[in-house]
Amino acid sequence: MFIVWGRKAVRRSLGHVADFCPMCLAERSFKLARVGMAGHVYYVTAGEGTLVGFERTCGECQCVSATDRQRYQDVSKRPQPLETLIRETFPRLREVYADALAIAQRAREAPAQLSAQERMALIRAPFSALGPKVAAEMVNEISQRLPKGSGKGEYPAFDPWSAEDHARMAVLYDQDCAAIPSHYWLIPPGAAAAKDRVAAA
Repeated sequence: MFIVWGRKAVRRSLGHVADFCPMCLAERSFKLARVGMAGHVYYVTAGEGTLVGFERTCGECQCVSATDRQRYQDVSKRPQPLETLIRETFPRLREVYADALAIAQRAREAPAQLSAQERMALIRAPFSALGPKVAAEMVNEISQRLPKGSGKGEYPAFDPWSAEDHARMAVLYDQDCAAIPSHYWLIPPGAAAAKDRVAAA
């Protein structure tokens, strides 16, 4: 006879808080949860387990990331309007994230005016927040995560920029790539095109 036992994560909802979402690039309401590790027998646990940490789930994009319970002044037991949550749970939110909110606004209104450092920070932020969850999603097949075609649902690309914006951003992208030392590239930009030209010759 085999007995299935071990440890697993146990989550308990604590309520709602306000915070900055690095995926939405905006202030959002979040669900806050306690995460513990508890013993189980046949996947049935007793109690909350040993505290591991806390995680938050964005009410808009549903992305989950780790957080610190101490950053919140209070936790609302029920959903509230965003401004109320900010006032009650994280009154210094706009002060703490002043730089991020300013960059996010420029990214929406004038993306071509962002500096290379600001663009890199915007790219890095979601991966820093999601960490292992991003890696776990990336190992799944694209066809499973984003089904295409008749009967499977459509996911039109989100493209808020004009053709001129695309052209300016392409130039900025090339400048960013040129600033990265060649030994960091697995396949340097333009290598594939150069190989094709040699093969054609």
